[in-house]
Amino acid sequence: MSLCQKMSDQQRSADSFQFDHDDWIAVGLTVESVCEGDDASVALDRFQASMRGPGIIPWSVDYDALEEAWFSRLLTSNIDPVRPVRTLRAMAKKARDVAEQEYEPLRSTVLGLSGTRFVDPNQLPLLERCPLDLNAAYPVPPDILALGREHPDAAAWLWSHWGTTDGLRQVTYSRPRPTRLHYAFFAANWTPWRAFARIAQSFPDLKLSLVSNMK
Repeated sequence: MSLCQKMSDQQRSADSFQFDHDDWIAVGLTVESVCEGDDASVALDRFQASMRGPGIIPWSVDYDALEEAWFSRLLTSNIDPVRPVRTLRAMAKKARDVAEQEYEPLRSTVLGLSGTRFVDPNQLPLLERCPLDLNAAYPVPPDILALGREHPDAAAWLWSHWGTTDGLRQVTYSRPRPTRLHYAFFAANWTPWRAFARIAQSFPDLKLSLVSNMK
């Protein structure tokens, strides 16, 4: 497995996972079969199927804290002095309710899909929405999910196990030859080389190469 642009220990250590903001890096992943004939196609088909997923990390959310954060933001940015505080509180509560009503059913569905390919056919569009889903291929453990996305231990887990700090975005893929797959995506702060170093162990008949635009 070739993992181009791998960081040195001096550049970034496994515990240096906190960033002021996310830098989204364009990354390419090429997957080639070392087999011949039908075996080559079978190996790539298996990889392609195992990488598909909803493209969502089902983090636990503290909605009380989220509501307070929104209320605080509304309070500090309020430019209408006659707008009562109770109105701002109601606005924050409404935003919290909408977020919870939209996210929790989706989160429950994603958690229900974890670890199985035998699902209701109506759920297949969600299951197959993202062609390269790190959480489907290398799931975040339940105890880490329960911490929430903003917890430093959650960020540390992603950095030390995936090599990046969020799920992949804007994933596209092509199969230019029967023996080759190519994915293109954006990764947060660094390439997901740690994740693919582990994933590659399950695919000894494939060669994985990661290349980023970082110099």
